[in-house]
Amino acid sequence: MDNSQLDISVSDYLDTITENRKLKSVLNYLFLTYGTQPRDAPLWMNSALFRHYMDGGFYPTGGSYAMTKALAEPIWARGGKILIRSHVKEILVQNGKAVGVRVLPCFVGDHNKGVESNVYGTHIISTCSIWHTNTLIKGEWQINVQ
Repeated sequence: MDNSQLDISVSDYLDTITENRKLKSVLNYLFLTYGTQPRDAPLWMNSALFRHYMDGGFYPTGGSYAMTKALAEPIWARGGKILIRSHVKEILVQNGKAVGVRVLPCFVGDHNKGVESNVYGTHIISTCSIWHTNTLIKGEWQINVQ
């Protein structure tokens, strides 16, 4: 690969080497990894990812659940709870600090689904965007997010 190919997109490069649509589809399958369409992705990114996977790539023993469990165990050991598939209706704020969430819960290991309740904690972590998190904060504590 010469330097002129650093600026070319994956799609444009593939157009120069083949007209076979099926082959292009196979060679474009990595586009999901880099989060943009092949017409917008630089060839060097696709090439680097192919090289990574040619060396084997990596995946944790036990799959993604093994990583989740490893992260969850210290939380459970300290009496914490992890809510999954829970519809958070509101982040509860007192004196400017998040103290809990109002949810339609589904606790790990608990079958008490569908009953709206407040769950309180010392540390409240939102894994969604700042914009969505802000919609869950009510009243004066909501911030102006641009």
